[in-house]
Amino acid sequence: MAKTASPRSRGTAARSLAEKALLKAALAGKIAEIGDLPERSRGLAADFIAGLMRHRAAEFGPRGLRLRGARIVGALDLTQLGAALPFAPALELLDCEAEKGAGLTLNLSRAALVALDLSGSSIARVTAPG
Repeated sequence: MAKTASPRSRGTAARSLAEKALLKAALAGKIAEIGDLPERSRGLAADFIAGLMRHRAAEFGPRGLRLRGARIVGALDLTQLGAALPFAPALELLDCEAEKGAGLTLNLSRAALVALDLSGSSIARVTAPG
């Protein structure tokens, strides 16, 4: 399982425009419209998304983390997500793509999600044993 730093540990000044937009929308229970940002600002580190899901999912309510139009940098490792949480979070990655157009790579091994929506996203590989 990849180690992810808590998104709380990063100062707000260090966050990218996309990270700030995602966190603001998630806390408001809305979809983060990352695709509306300038092209160069649409990148989101997969580790940042995983960190939010692991450390802050309870703050996002039943709809979970929802984003559209992001360029996700790196593989999204959600191994064992939900195993230590009192509930299973939800995740929507709508119309998202990987950096350089290679397709997203997701690791959902032994993860518990109440909902997962990948509509319109370019997916290269999903690993989900157990």
